[in-house]
Amino acid sequence: MADERVTLLEAAERLGVSRRRVASMVQSGRLPAVRHGWQWLVPAQALREIEHNMWRSPGRPLSQAGAWKLINESLLKDRVVSSSELDLLRRRARARAVHKHFYIHLGLLERLRSDERLVFGGRIAAVEAGAPVDIGQSLDVYVQADHLESMIVDYRIKEVPERANLHLHVVADDIWPFGSSERYVSQQLAWLDLADSQDRAADVLLDRLIGGRLSA
Repeated sequence: MADERVTLLEAAERLGVSRRRVASMVQSGRLPAVRHGWQWLVPAQALREIEHNMWRSPGRPLSQAGAWKLINESLLKDRVVSSSELDLLRRRARARAVHKHFYIHLGLLERLRSDERLVFGGRIAAVEAGAPVDIGQSLDVYVQADHLESMIVDYRIKEVPERANLHLHVVADDIWPFGSSERYVSQQLAWLDLADSQDRAADVLLDRLIGGRLSA
């Protein structure tokens, strides 16, 4: 069900970590949760996203700078990769930004698209690159950390644990990888956005990028 929620203990069992670790993830904003009476509940969709993107391999997750280096040097760069290798690359590249989820009034979406502070990813970038997908009902947007607060004020956006339609990927100012005239991310980066959110359009874009299915 779309509104299904689980307790922090149930979330911890699903993720294979301690309840204290889950509570820390909620406190830091990494895992959205809603207050219900005396306890916090985690939306099932948010938990599925964490499970899908969680770093589970040995070693420390990459820094933001390391993630951008990986994206620029290793992600779908004219070579064949297996599905397991690509999933590992995707999980490592998740560190490219702090990912925040907001709701924005639909009437403001067009205004948002003309904002020069932003670079667009996900479906809108895939469409711009000519991929046969539609724009959909939500946006993936890259923004510099220094612009985040002014964006929240300008658009009166509200961070929400469920039913977000604006996904902000916040990148540190000194790492910002886009030029002043860039409005859309690369197809590779658009694929990351879609694959991270388990959007079916990711498969369409991947076929376009590699010209065929991955090996197991």
